[in-house]
Amino acid sequence: MSSPVDIAAGAAKRDTRRLRRGHNTPGPQLVRPTRSSRTPRQSAHNEDTGKLSAGVKSRKVATSSKDFLIPAACSLDTAFLDPTPSRRITRAFSKSVQAQLTPSLDTPAADPLPTQSVQPASTATGSPTAPPQPTRTKHKHESIEEEPVRRRRERSQSVAELPPSKDLLTWQNLEKLNIETASKTSDGMAGTKRSHSLRESTAELKPETASMSLPRSSLTLANYRLMSLDRARIVVQHRGIPEHLMHRVNAIIQPKLDKDQESLVFYVADNLCKQFPNVLEDAAREDDCVELLYQALNLMNGMLYDEAFALPRKADWDPALKPKAQRMFYMSNPPNQSLNDTGDSHDRPHKRQRVGASYVSSKISDATMMPLPPRPSKPDNNYVKTARPDITIGFFHHVVTKKLLSLGVNELAAKELLKDLQYQGELMSSPTRPALHVRFPSLVVEGKAYATGKSMYEAENQAAGSGSSMLAMQGHLAELTERYSPGSYENKEPLAFSVTHEGPLMLLWVHYITSLEDARFYNMHALGVCHTTMQSNTREFFMALAGVMRWASTEFLDDVAAQLFLVWKAANGQTI
Repeated sequence: MSSPVDIAAGAAKRDTRRLRRGHNTPGPQLVRPTRSSRTPRQSAHNEDTGKLSAGVKSRKVATSSKDFLIPAACSLDTAFLDPTPSRRITRAFSKSVQAQLTPSLDTPAADPLPTQSVQPASTATGSPTAPPQPTRTKHKHESIEEEPVRRRRERSQSVAELPPSKDLLTWQNLEKLNIETASKTSDGMAGTKRSHSLRESTAELKPETASMSLPRSSLTLANYRLMSLDRARIVVQHRGIPEHLMHRVNAIIQPKLDKDQESLVFYVADNLCKQFPNVLEDAAREDDCVELLYQALNLMNGMLYDEAFALPRKADWDPALKPKAQRMFYMSNPPNQSLNDTGDSHDRPHKRQRVGASYVSSKISDATMMPLPPRPSKPDNNYVKTARPDITIGFFHHVVTKKLLSLGVNELAAKELLKDLQYQGELMSSPTRPALHVRFPSLVVEGKAYATGKSMYEAENQAAGSGSSMLAMQGHLAELTERYSPGSYENKEPLAFSVTHEGPLMLLWVHYITSLEDARFYNMHALGVCHTTMQSNTREFFMALAGVMRWASTEFLDDVAAQLFLVWKAANGQTI
């Protein structure tokens, strides 16, 4: 005879088939208890199928897969309208069936399962069982409604209630930690914002205080002058020019011009004063300011010196002209030779290494010394930046050729002498890398814009490198002359000039060489300053520039041609 539970299961199976075939006849909700939800208590009640209450009608039908329990008292509307997932509905109906089952005398009462997992020690037979999984009885909307209440309850707890650090991190502990750290973080950020705004307001109200902190670019420029240029012995002097050079320089920058030449110089200066205000009233670029000075110099070149000078702009110079930082190599307390040294030839100092042994005490024998580190194969000249003046003022090639012809050099040699010397690496008379044939420059211009944040300090650093390259070029010519014709010519001390400007502010510099114990120093010193919006000051400045260009086209050109003539004469009988 079939039990009521079997009858209920058979009805559930028929209802399930009707639903799958598309019938709309309402039936009870199917319940399939999962393995995880089958607790020992549920198993005990399922076995006791004969003890049901009078008000509950249940049927059980054995299917091919699982047993289904359908409570007859369950509402069909609730079963079909509840959008809860099937697993949660299954657990809810299981709970409903268990609540309506009548406990027997032999079987303990079936209490509703709590939300937390129950871990019994053993089953009724005494065999140990694995702890079952927790059964959830809350719907999604119920957990959402209780979430704010749970969070408020957790926030009310003190920080002292946090578990020890050895416990695992839980969401409750994390939320408590976030509550405490959020307030401290917000206070710290607020303090940071207040301090930042305080610095900004202080900088706005007190500009002199803000100027005390130097920007990175200013420190870089200072380091370049005080370290890189100093390593190459390039010095920006502020303590005066040597006495024997002062008379010579004054004669150059204070020329004796006739009335016509002086009028032309004043015309150029006045024209520059009229054009510069148009540039200063706008945020002019560097090239805009340099262009005005270029036009003034080019005008004097054509009106006074018959266009003897070439004025290329932004020409890249050859890095070989840069002064080389040659410093003594110091090695204090050289270690003794290793005791395991067998004296093999490859452990002995090389010839170049033994040259540096003069810096070490002579009392230490070569046998007890470690080999000195090899000297660099090339002199260290990476400290100084390669020159790239805004304007380079040097001679055209045909000007030097014409001067050599006047001294007796034949025409072919006069045209090819400088080219051959530069090609063979004997003399670099043209500093520009693309070989623009600008011979022996003696004046350069390094400028910075007035409204772009650049400074005169940077222009001076650039002029220091360009000026030292011009002096090095003249020094190479003197060495070449001495090598080909020793003692035949009394060389003059090399001189070069440069103009640095920051907008309307211009400075004239002289570059010269001094020696100290066979060490060569490249110096530069300021000679004059002007502001191009002041007419009288600008006229005086351009008179000095006219003197420099006059000296270059006469005295300096004659000196260069005389030395080249001696070189050609000494090498006249040689063919290559």
